[in-house]
Amino acid sequence: MLGNLHGIKISREAPAISHLIFADDTILFCRANQEEATAIDKCLKIYEEWSGQCISKGKSGVVFSPNTGPISRKSILEVLRMGTLSREKKYLGIPLFSSRIRCADFQFLKEKVLSRLEGWKAKLLSRVRRIVLIQLVIQSILSYTMSTFKVPATICQGLDAAARMF
Repeated sequence: MLGNLHGIKISREAPAISHLIFADDTILFCRANQEEATAIDKCLKIYEEWSGQCISKGKSGVVFSPNTGPISRKSILEVLRMGTLSREKKYLGIPLFSSRIRCADFQFLKEKVLSRLEGWKAKLLSRVRRIVLIQLVIQSILSYTMSTFKVPATICQGLDAAARMF
């Protein structure tokens, strides 16, 4: 309300997004400058005072635009007393960041499904039980990720092939 924070816009006509909240996690968006970092730090301190809860700086992190210079990055990290998030960071099992190599981003999904399939004794189960097992377990893993991302076709084809072999 005070105008200290400016969020991000996904298009020129869209309203600015300053925060996203899911359960007990919050993502804050602002311009990469010391003034807005100070405003965020003040907001976090007020939250801690009012709620009686403590922000875990060790579990928190900052993500910068590639356009942010090293001097600005350093000053912002000092104000917030946090580190930067790695590009491999996951939230609820799903990558926070994607690269230009989309298949590599979702390789974890294929590995997760294959590890579940390898753990089962397929020969001890009837065909119907294997189908039910795949539908219940494997599809729940996939639908969770696919509700958030468009998974590349090559990954989907590989998963289909693994399920057929099972």
